[in-house]
Amino acid sequence: MSPSFPRPAPSPPGRGDARPPSRRAAPHPRRLGWLFAAVVLAAMAAPRPLPAQDEEPIYLSVTDKLDYRRLDKENRRDEAFRNRLEVSAYRGMFGAWLRLQSLGVSDANFYDPYGVAEDDVPGEQRIDGTELTRRLFTIDTEPFQMAVGDFSYVFGRGLMLSVFEDEELNYDTRLEGVWATWNHDRGSLTAIGGSRDGNRFRGLFAEPRSFGPARVAASFVEAWGAETATSIRVRERQAGALAEVGWGPASIYGEYVHREFPGGNTARPEDEDGHGGFVSGVISGAGLTLSGEYRDYEKFEHDFHDPPTSLKQHTWTLLNRVNGQVLADIDDNDVKGWLAEGEYSHDYFTSVRGSYGRADGDAGDDFWEVYGEAKGAWRERVFVTAAGAESELQFLSVFEERRSGFGEVVVELDDANSLTAGVEWEEVQETDALTAAYEFPREYRNRIYSLSYGRSPWLTLSLTHEDTTDETEAEDDWFVASAEIVLTESQDLTVSFGSERGGWKCTGGVCFFEPEFEGLKVRWVARY
Repeated sequence: MSPSFPRPAPSPPGRGDARPPSRRAAPHPRRLGWLFAAVVLAAMAAPRPLPAQDEEPIYLSVTDKLDYRRLDKENRRDEAFRNRLEVSAYRGMFGAWLRLQSLGVSDANFYDPYGVAEDDVPGEQRIDGTELTRRLFTIDTEPFQMAVGDFSYVFGRGLMLSVFEDEELNYDTRLEGVWATWNHDRGSLTAIGGSRDGNRFRGLFAEPRSFGPARVAASFVEAWGAETATSIRVRERQAGALAEVGWGPASIYGEYVHREFPGGNTARPEDEDGHGGFVSGVISGAGLTLSGEYRDYEKFEHDFHDPPTSLKQHTWTLLNRVNGQVLADIDDNDVKGWLAEGEYSHDYFTSVRGSYGRADGDAGDDFWEVYGEAKGAWRERVFVTAAGAESELQFLSVFEERRSGFGEVVVELDDANSLTAGVEWEEVQETDALTAAYEFPREYRNRIYSLSYGRSPWLTLSLTHEDTTDETEAEDDWFVASAEIVLTESQDLTVSFGSERGGWKCTGGVCFFEPEFEGLKVRWVARY
């Protein structure tokens, strides 16, 4: 999955602004959800005669996720607390999933890590309450599945519709409504209807049974925007199709979506039709893998899909930040791009990899990056990774050139203990055409050092230090210590203390911009 970039105010418009949860009156799908919940739970809990030996049992699981953050900054202390109790139950073909959330923020106008502040509340804004925030009720028979409530759905590679949650980044675009799928020997048909923050959707997704090495599918979505604070138009339609063919060591995938705005004035550029096209291919053999991607998006920027970016997906923090900046500045309303990558694996521990990617906007904004990486091992005890990258970004009048290096060494002390040391650095030169006549180019350096000790499977201790010579930053030095502890088979605890630099944070294909932080973070997860 490619990165999706909700962007916090007051940053410039990017891949959709992250908005606080809606507090408006519940729409019809929620009322339908409560009715469905009553039926399901009544069916589960209804008193019955002594069960026969082969009667369906009830399967119940409970997960509690507690997050606590204490911000110590600018001579003040603010706290944020969130506890999510999630309960799921299954009996036969019925299922239910509920989330009870307790939330406390001392002043959301100053510190709002969960995106819950109300825009129109002046002064201090204290938030404290408990409510049932998410619910999902399901029926699953052999040919038919149905869900009512807050559901996730991703079609294809995400060009048409991609609604899901990533708790790590506090990112949630799930729809509230109804989702149903009918599976047949000749294929499957899925229908959805739902809403999110006043945006309404209905759609159909059809996929015939695959024949031979080929797969095809088609989709149609109609949407109505909330009119304010949304990237969905007052009314729009999207129609798309995908195809995939695999043959031996090679495969190719393509997807296209057409976006139109009924009722708009096509004489205006903003009302002209949009589109999104993506194609990728992979071929591998004898330890060598070659892959490529291409995208072409026009008037294709909105919050409820996750189209591929055709940029290299990195595990390095500094390169993730660059990708976040690029995808926010050069959005999907007018961009073309491609990525070529090759990898050769000599054995399980030794490999080399290289890639080249581009993103070009019609307004003259463009980005390119070349990346190389090598991995090796010594006696299967010491594992080394070395990498380097160079990139250039042109956005409006600003031109940035970066040269980066990365390295990591993992030492397996024995079967249970290990040490990991890492370093990232980059040299940046930034020029602004508007001030180039009387100012020298701005040059600065970023560095990250990390050291961690792991005792498998229950403990990881980490130290991370970052510094910069960028004079525009309020701080130039950050240090954080963290511990990840598996308390029991069902309980995990993560504690970190120190200061963290603001920037793009990415996981699971989603990126989010986090402001600078200094203080304490605690996360506890228990499963029963």
